[in-house]
Amino acid sequence: MDTQLERNLLDLKPGDHVCPVNDSKVDQLAVAVPFIKTGLARGERCVFVADDHSVEEIMRAFEAARVDVAHEKERGALRILTKAETFLLPGEFHPEAMIDFLRKAEAAALADGFTGFRFLAEMTWALDAKVGEDQLVEYEARLTDFLAKSRSIISCNYNRSRFGPRLLLDMLRTHRKVILGELVSPNPYYDPPEFVLHQNQMASDEFERKRVDWWIARLTTAMKAEMDRNRAEAELREETARRRIVFNSATVGMVIFSHDWQVVDANQSFNQMLGRTADEVLQSHPWDWDVVYSTREKYTAVWPQLPAMPAPFETKFRRKDGSILDVEISRNLIDWGGQTHLLCVCRDITESKLAMAKILRLSRLYAFSNGVNEVIARFDDTQELYEKACRIAVEQCGFVMAWVGLVEPGGNLLKPVAHSGKEDSFLTSIQVSVQPQPLGFGTAGRAYREDRVVYSNDIETDPNLQPWREEVLKRGYRSCAAFPLKADGKPMGVFLMYADQPGFFDVDELRLLTTLAENISFAIDSRQSERQRALAEHALRESQQQLRALASRLESLREDERTRISREVHDDLGQKLTGLKMDLQWLESRLKQIRDKRLRTGFEDRIVSASKIADETMAAVQRIAAELRPAMLDSLGLIPVLRSEASQFESRTGVRVKLNLPADGLKVNRAISTAAYRIFQEILTNVARHAQATEVQVTLQLLEGRLHLVVADNGKGLSPDELRNPKSLGLLGMKERAAMLKGDVQVEGAPGRGTTVRLEIPIENRTSAE
Repeated sequence: MDTQLERNLLDLKPGDHVCPVNDSKVDQLAVAVPFIKTGLARGERCVFVADDHSVEEIMRAFEAARVDVAHEKERGALRILTKAETFLLPGEFHPEAMIDFLRKAEAAALADGFTGFRFLAEMTWALDAKVGEDQLVEYEARLTDFLAKSRSIISCNYNRSRFGPRLLLDMLRTHRKVILGELVSPNPYYDPPEFVLHQNQMASDEFERKRVDWWIARLTTAMKAEMDRNRAEAELREETARRRIVFNSATVGMVIFSHDWQVVDANQSFNQMLGRTADEVLQSHPWDWDVVYSTREKYTAVWPQLPAMPAPFETKFRRKDGSILDVEISRNLIDWGGQTHLLCVCRDITESKLAMAKILRLSRLYAFSNGVNEVIARFDDTQELYEKACRIAVEQCGFVMAWVGLVEPGGNLLKPVAHSGKEDSFLTSIQVSVQPQPLGFGTAGRAYREDRVVYSNDIETDPNLQPWREEVLKRGYRSCAAFPLKADGKPMGVFLMYADQPGFFDVDELRLLTTLAENISFAIDSRQSERQRALAEHALRESQQQLRALASRLESLREDERTRISREVHDDLGQKLTGLKMDLQWLESRLKQIRDKRLRTGFEDRIVSASKIADETMAAVQRIAAELRPAMLDSLGLIPVLRSEASQFESRTGVRVKLNLPADGLKVNRAISTAAYRIFQEILTNVARHAQATEVQVTLQLLEGRLHLVVADNGKGLSPDELRNPKSLGLLGMKERAAMLKGDVQVEGAPGRGTTVRLEIPIENRTSAE
């Protein structure tokens, strides 16, 4: 890594006359080597005049600084000379002769293709040569005059331990810039060459007036620079305060880490997310709360992988009270105080994941209900109904085990008649009574007696399940539900389902199970009389409509929630980011008022970094809002949003999409446009995941009052078994979404011949223009 001195030396430019003042030979080399090294890196020819040090000592110093001395000398970029080859070349020192030497050396360097000329001399040569002080002062003054129209940078190194204070003062005032330690700064005590070369005029009034004018000008410049610095510092404090307001007012958690994973800063939302105070967070490390990356070693291994890690990614945080949060993290590497730091934006997605899990459970239960209803419409005997219902519960809905138990006439125990899933002799190892006794207080006995759905969301702690707890837990059952089966309005048995996770059932699941129990019981009754078949079919259709209405309502609520969240994210956070961007632009427009170049450059870098973060955050806000619900779906309609989705799909996957859409547009209501868009999304998702296609053709048209959407790919296609697969919740979801609008989805395909999905939805009150 470059030293501070090397970074400061980068500010030197052609024409600079520099005077490093050192206390020892060691200090001389500590300045001389970086000075020459910087010139080599810039493509300049560099000359080092040695005196205090031998040529060998200088070469070793360059090699220690990783300069390939042999290579640089071979290409003519580096020359290490002596006083006899430079200052005393004519036999004795003449200032004008030395200036002429430098002029010719510069011309030769430029002629040889170098970008400039850099010259450094250890000025102790003058002591042995017995050069007078006046000659040195004249040389330094003429050198400044020469450099005014030169492409050279010259450093005259004076060893403070070898020269007297009077000479050092004279030397200092002849150099525009000085080097003290790691600092490279303009020399406030610099005198122009005419003041130094004409000492005999010092007594004249004209000379004194010039000196006064010169010093007043220098003081004015210094005062203006101080004012600029104060104004810039005030603006920086104001900008920092604004950034702090935005940082702390963000509704998402934001935390900044150093390269060793120490927390540098965190906003209030992040502290609240962890349930910790600001001091507690600042004194901690991420492995103190991260459940997934729970050790220092894991985080140390992660830092080099940050550029390649997915953005965003998910992990789990442990709050101070021990509760666990699901968190989505977006991260950016930022410059903070001249070092690389990591900014993490953390969003608590616990409720979102719970909601998605609930939607998945409801989808599975809906698939279960739909599958059982289809069996009900076709079954030949009740035993077939029981067996298929159990199989559907396990295979399509993800339950660990399901079974049906019936009570024989005059009996008090449930006798298993059908089951599916992980049973492992469970049913032969237990007894379940329907009477109010210890073996009858479980979910099954109570469902039978109370004629309602009964559930337990935590078998391990439910006291009513104590008689069966050991057998249940060893098979991985963690929650269960039972609903009664009836014939002629009287209980005859129970249907039980077991899940492998606690807390599986809630009000919506129980409502679906209640409806399903009623359907099965009604179907059992209908089998007892062919006369009631028509009534049973009507009840099933009514139930399916209710279930479909419930699903439609759930989907409508979900779309409304997406729209609300999308607008809030876009409007609220978008406005704040726009305000921040305008503030940054305002600051950038004021930078030209800062005359100090280094200070202005520092502010420019900070503003560029902040602006980049604001742009990236703005893009993330727009992406999240669009993913929740594209604004153009409501404002522009279906066709523009299909074009946009296809374009994003092409960019994301590389699969070409050919669109055949109505040129004059079409207009449909919100429900139809939403359904068509979501189904189109699901089709493209399936193409990306499974089809291995290179091209997708999309056709949208209006024929005889029906909206037709056809999506065909040239991928690997589907086998007959895959087309009939009942476990495809994606296909089921598309079919049900279309059915809510009296539409239909058909899938066609064959191995090696691609797949075609056809959507048809009836259109009412349509117009031709969009």
